[in-house]
Amino acid sequence: SAASDVYKRQVLSPSFLQPMAALLPKTATATRTDRELAWGLALKAAKASPPDGFDVLFPRPEVLEGDHALLGTASLICDLCDLLGEASLNPSSKKIREVCAEDEDRWSALGSLYLSYKRVMEAHGLTDPNEARAATISSPVKDLERVVIACIPDLPVAASLRARELEKQGVRVEVLVWVPESLPHGFDDWGRPRPEAWEKALIPLTGSQIVLAKDPADEAAKAIDFLAGAGGSHAAILGDASLTSPFQAAFLEREGRPFLPEGLPLGHTEPATVLSEWINLRREPRLRTLRRLLECPGFAGWACRKAGISQSLALEACDHLAMSPLVESLDQAAGFLDAERPEDPEERPIAREARVRREEAARSLLNVVVPACDDIDPKDIPGLVWHDAPQDFGSLGDVLESCSLVAGSSLLADWSTASDAALLRALARKRVFGSSSEGDTELSGLLEAPWSEASRMALCGCAEGMIPSSVDSHPFLPDGLRGKLGIADNASRRARDAYLLACLARVRSPENFRCSFAKFGADGTPAIPSGLLLRCPGKDLPERVTKLFAKPTASSSRPGRSAEWFWDLPEPSPLREKKDGVSAKISPTDFSVYLACPFRFYLKKRLWVDGFDPGVREMDALQFGDMIHRVLERFGKEHAGQGNEHQIRNTVHDFLKEEIYRRFGPDPSPVIRVQTEAARVR
Repeated sequence: SAASDVYKRQVLSPSFLQPMAALLPKTATATRTDRELAWGLALKAAKASPPDGFDVLFPRPEVLEGDHALLGTASLICDLCDLLGEASLNPSSKKIREVCAEDEDRWSALGSLYLSYKRVMEAHGLTDPNEARAATISSPVKDLERVVIACIPDLPVAASLRARELEKQGVRVEVLVWVPESLPHGFDDWGRPRPEAWEKALIPLTGSQIVLAKDPADEAAKAIDFLAGAGGSHAAILGDASLTSPFQAAFLEREGRPFLPEGLPLGHTEPATVLSEWINLRREPRLRTLRRLLECPGFAGWACRKAGISQSLALEACDHLAMSPLVESLDQAAGFLDAERPEDPEERPIAREARVRREEAARSLLNVVVPACDDIDPKDIPGLVWHDAPQDFGSLGDVLESCSLVAGSSLLADWSTASDAALLRALARKRVFGSSSEGDTELSGLLEAPWSEASRMALCGCAEGMIPSSVDSHPFLPDGLRGKLGIADNASRRARDAYLLACLARVRSPENFRCSFAKFGADGTPAIPSGLLLRCPGKDLPERVTKLFAKPTASSSRPGRSAEWFWDLPEPSPLREKKDGVSAKISPTDFSVYLACPFRFYLKKRLWVDGFDPGVREMDALQFGDMIHRVLERFGKEHAGQGNEHQIRNTVHDFLKEEIYRRFGPDPSPVIRVQTEAARVR
């Protein structure tokens, strides 16, 4: 028994915690939803009875109008408090008033709001996590002999304060950090790189380890080619979070398996989409919202099963209501279906049968959906739609858990109308995590890169503003104030990222590590290479600059062109031609077009090849009038002698249909169809 006790004391694994998580007490603290609701209630009260400086704090009143705007503003203040909490501060701290004296009015108003927020939290028996961390810093500790701060280059001030307090209580605190020989004094006592020491530190990268790409897709392709040559494990590190989608697509295209340690947004899953759209449908019952819901297989199966129709027929019914009578809301759709309409003698039997089938399906669908909008609470819709699925598994379980947490907040008793907005925000914040398997390629961030055991690594997205990351502006904490408050500023982040890049470059051989940079973003926005890539010896700097600002070569070449076919076009007619003995004329504009390119003039003015534009959504007055004139002109030229009213109407309508087809193709937009009917009446 004694030996067993010794064995347990010696081999029990230690606790692994993130710095800020280690400061949280074991007692329960308020959730993010609770905090946003509490701040929202404090803002509502302040709006009703504004304190001094409230107008300076919120000069735009729209940020406090409505539940969604209030919670959005509350979320921004929560983020600010979390940022201050890293330095063991809050908006009412004395140090804030000392450092931010130039902005005293706003901070004073925010400090008063913070006290109101704390009163709301206390009234509901809730504890703010940042307040709990601050209280933990000086609290006594039991049964703790040793603390190791392992390779954390951006240790928050709050965590270092707690470590100092533990040292005073006799706990042994050790800091582990990799120190290069060239910078023996490049770190403070807590393993944080000193900005002044790392400002000009060289990064051990060769020119061959830096790759220039055209855009994110090209960068992903080059990274995959590089990683595919690894005999062992490999990893792609994304310095820019916006690269996640193109890299995922590139790996899947090549039958690879990307793994995201940071997870995926829960809001992109089907249960979260159904819940979000159901909230939108209840708030504003639009036909297009119902159409989006019916595109979700789970919801379509539930609604269509009750309506006795198929998913395809339900979608056809929605499209029919949106395109033919152009209804917008569910009420308009119900009114259209209930109204008596005269029979159209020109409607073909097959078309009439299809229309009746769609309208019957629409009635059945609305009979299910409209009452459900009033009866089914949003938090209950996922459980009803997926009633036969495990309620605690996968994304459905995460959605139901979010619903339960939001519904369980005691603060909603004072603000019941905010439940839907709070639920939408909770879904948007939450992420779902999968599990990796052998052969997966990790797509992690720079801060996680030093812990990767991959033998070959590609660091992608090395653009200025991403590596190193930077904050250009903040409504309360500009970069100049952050360092004074003990919050990470651009200089400390630049030193941290320089240190991390140096670590990655030294751990692996040059052929197993490289950095890449895309000249343009996915939207075509130009980017600047990271200044860290220029940290090389002076003799290598010209070559490095030339390489980073050169024209990139794409990894895939364009398909070759060959002239294996030729246009068989008639010879263009002379510029001036005789017609009934009179010389034809062209306008000066047309003549300038002819002088610029006779071939384009012939295509445009004789063959009308640019007459069709599928992107046009609506005709302006000039186009509408020109279309009618061309139809009537054609009738006057080709059927001037026609005298039967019925034949004239049919002929003109046929010409109109052909003109619409020539201009807008076989599937014009709904607005074009309405304008066509207006032209038909004319």
